[in-house]
Amino acid sequence: MDLTTIVTTATAAIQAEPVLWILIVGFVVAFILAFAVGANDVANSFGTAVGSKVLTMKQACICATIFETLGSVLIGAKVGQTIRKGIVDVTIYSTMPNGINMLMLGNLAAMLGSAAWQLIATFFKVPVSGTHSIVGACIGFSLVVAGFQGVNWTKLLMIVLSWFLSPVLSGIMAVSLFWIVKKTVNDQKDPLRYSRYLLPLFYAITLIINCFSILYSGAPMLGLGDLSVGYICLISFSLGCVVYLLVYFIYIPRLSRDVKTIEAEEALILQEVGQCGDFVKGMDRKPNDSGYETPLNKNEAKAANEELNITVNERLINNTDNREDAVMIANDKLLVENVATITSNKKQRYWTSHSAVDDLPIGRS
Repeated sequence: MDLTTIVTTATAAIQAEPVLWILIVGFVVAFILAFAVGANDVANSFGTAVGSKVLTMKQACICATIFETLGSVLIGAKVGQTIRKGIVDVTIYSTMPNGINMLMLGNLAAMLGSAAWQLIATFFKVPVSGTHSIVGACIGFSLVVAGFQGVNWTKLLMIVLSWFLSPVLSGIMAVSLFWIVKKTVNDQKDPLRYSRYLLPLFYAITLIINCFSILYSGAPMLGLGDLSVGYICLISFSLGCVVYLLVYFIYIPRLSRDVKTIEAEEALILQEVGQCGDFVKGMDRKPNDSGYETPLNKNEAKAANEELNITVNERLINNTDNREDAVMIANDKLLVENVATITSNKKQRYWTSHSAVDDLPIGRS
């Protein structure tokens, strides 16, 4: 290696030193930002699933780790491109003195500010948006460095409009899905029968949307950028049909058996405790009964409570000296407290009341 090469290499290293420390610190801040996003933004996504007991906290963390990573890799390229150079006009920094360093330093400050804000919001238990945070931070540093001309206001307007449209469209979709499920499943005389057709359809539609998003976004790591829209639709629809058939012929029969088993077990428990045959009969499904808090449901719950209370009181009078019966009476009292919950939501009693009743130490005669 001659002297000229050594001098050139040393000069390049000295010139790159300001950029190098920004790059190293940027990796550290990126991990902090990812932690903040997981603590707040991802928690928003899985909060409803954990709150409704569909997933446990551990299961939600595992799913978030897997699917958030897959989502960023498969369909996050275009969003990343928008954040990288869609909001800030990067061409200005190419003509600005020391502009590249300023751009890198500004992005580092944006990541640090976004991470700090999301961690503070998480500490105070406030759900915020990671997208809003990073977009606002990018706008802030660009306004300071380059002024109003440093921001792509057209792209920013589209992003802001999406912030207002997202809750509206999400609300419309939620209401539509709820209405479809209520009319086609909950209000039917045999909800289980109709849910066998609707549940596979929901699985298929979800997969079709996800596949279309992945293929249409042209994930760079998979080399999918050259597929036509028609070909993408064909692949997505075909995969959706396969999922529909798998769910319908494999998953639904097993789910139906589980539901019927739970229903039979709970009916047996209610018959064993207090001879509640009328109560079990009163829980039969009726047309146009959504299973939510209605006067009819409340009256049935009140009648069932009175029937069980009478049975418990009779056993208290006749069997106070028998220790074994005393334990059964105590268990009966616990069951009475759960009857209103079991009856108030009859369409979901197979899941909610099963866990509640199954935990009781009810003896069998």
